[in-house]
Amino acid sequence: MQFKIHDQNGELVTVPYPLSKYTVLFFYPKDNTPGCTVEVTEFDRLLGEFEGLNAKVFGISGLRVKSKKKFEEKTGCRFQLLADENFKIAKHFGFYRKKSFMGKSHWGIVRSTVILDSQGNLIKKFENVKTKGHALEVLSFLKSL
Repeated sequence: MQFKIHDQNGELVTVPYPLSKYTVLFFYPKDNTPGCTVEVTEFDRLLGEFEGLNAKVFGISGLRVKSKKKFEEKTGCRFQLLADENFKIAKHFGFYRKKSFMGKSHWGIVRSTVILDSQGNLIKKFENVKTKGHALEVLSFLKSL
């Protein structure tokens, strides 16, 4: 399956990214939160290694393009942040679910990652991941292929 989605600059992006062997989509709950900042920073720190494996990395969450731009400016990340405003992609992978926080229930993105091949086939799905060390976990998996 192929998606068209806007990045933090309002540019339309095709997912899976057609010019890479692998597309890494890491889904995070919300821009500008401490855990999501850690995750974005770790993926950014390892970006050169992902690129060396011909893997295109994207961060993806709800909210609008404007929020993604602010998050990019805050973190200085060098990869594209995608605005899944209606949660279409998150729903497709089963990452938009009912969650609970401090006794209250709400719907949102569950922190997860998928790796797709150049044709959009699912290679690996990481669900309910921890922020710290997850980027390295994804990179290690790609290196094992």
